[in-house]
Amino acid sequence: MVLLALSALGGQTQSRIATTRGLLMKNALFFHSRTVALTDTPTLTGGVWRLPVEAGKTLAVVLHSAPPTNGPVEIRGTFVDVGRFAPDDSRITAYSLQPIVEAIVGAGNPWPARETLFAIVNASAVPAEDANVPSMRNLAMFPEKFDGKPVTLRGRFRGRNLMGDLPSWPRQTDNDFVLQAADGAVWVTGMKPKGKGFDLDTSARRDLGRWLEVSGTMAVAGGLPLLRAKTVAASAPEDDMPRADDRPVAPPLPPPAINFSVPTDGETDIPPATTVRAQFSRDMKAQTFEGHVRVTASVNGTAAAVPALTTTYRPGTLSVEIKFAGPLPRFATITVEFLDGITTSDGVALAPTKLTFSTSG
Repeated sequence: MVLLALSALGGQTQSRIATTRGLLMKNALFFHSRTVALTDTPTLTGGVWRLPVEAGKTLAVVLHSAPPTNGPVEIRGTFVDVGRFAPDDSRITAYSLQPIVEAIVGAGNPWPARETLFAIVNASAVPAEDANVPSMRNLAMFPEKFDGKPVTLRGRFRGRNLMGDLPSWPRQTDNDFVLQAADGAVWVTGMKPKGKGFDLDTSARRDLGRWLEVSGTMAVAGGLPLLRAKTVAASAPEDDMPRADDRPVAPPLPPPAINFSVPTDGETDIPPATTVRAQFSRDMKAQTFEGHVRVTASVNGTAAAVPALTTTYRPGTLSVEIKFAGPLPRFATITVEFLDGITTSDGVALAPTKLTFSTSG
């Protein structure tokens, strides 16, 4: 029986996800904009470091420096689906993606569609660990190597993937749960998270962070590491901080702003039956527009009623659309306010912003 000591401070968030190239490509939306670690062999083709993927797709690695060896290395960086960014998104510059896009699709050609061009940005390549050494990281990076082997794991109980440590649920039983430590995680199946002094609920956040020791046999389900449990016991927490990452820190992205709007700020003679659209410099969190957009109207200095409005965020164009239940007041000054509370998808706040235009008769 192999003993894997997987330890940590209770309840910490997994900041980096150890995984495989196959899972990245199969679950691109889940991994988009997440920090990942995988062991692979990049090759330099056409001036771009790449990893092999299926025909019609490209996975580039934007490295700070060349890999230390021609063989497998551990790659650490942020995984992105380039097609989910608009060409003028500030992250294209921050992540040094423009030359990658031009090298792959050609300068002046249409911007890549979603699910076609992927990149691991702000990436470093360090010597790979021994893939045969049983560790949580290796189970996550090389699940097939440990298929059928007996192991004992210690880590945090994460319920039915309530912290989003893994991209999908293999659905072996209704009692499946995730065990996580350092930057690795596995699914556990075959036994309830229950034993002497504990009975955990896979759907309850109150139980997250409890440490367990699980023994069983490793398997692979849909590319995911899976432990078929034979025993489950309570365990004491340990320090499981992942290996330090010495790559340079990515430059901070600028705060979001409105690139342009329709109508434009200060525009006049706008038909009352209009829809307001605003495009942002960064991807925004759709839910934060709800209740944080206010539209007011005045006619000759007197407040006028504004029809009920709905907001729809369209991530493909980084734009929000404001529709009204009826026409706006005629000959009115319309003020559209984006209030405090609107954020980017990664939580950066939009400074309160106003747009003003006037309607025609």
